[in-house]
Amino acid sequence: YKIVLTPKPDAPVVWGKVVCFIEKEDYNQLLVKYYDEDNYLVSTMILSDIREMGGRTLPTRMEMIPADNPKQKTVIEYINQEFNIGLKEDFFSMQNMKRVR
Repeated sequence: YKIVLTPKPDAPVVWGKVVCFIEKEDYNQLLVKYYDEDNYLVSTMILSDIREMGGRTLPTRMEMIPADNPKQKTVIEYINQEFNIGLKEDFFSMQNMKRVR
């Protein structure tokens, strides 16, 4: 699937539009293109190495590639993911977030 996300005229956002390419079987994003407000490509995110983790099928590699300097990409690889692990309600409190750093 190809999904084009465009902000409302008064929305305080950075992107002029975001174009997502999603595979039909498990609905995983495979490619996301980010455009500025003048419709110029700013960066591309490539998602790959789809595997099962935590009982879900999802991309385990993410590459963020800036359009103006494609050799300076950022790569994130997920080794393990867990879902529904039961975090306590206060885990996201301001006090705990300052302490966890």
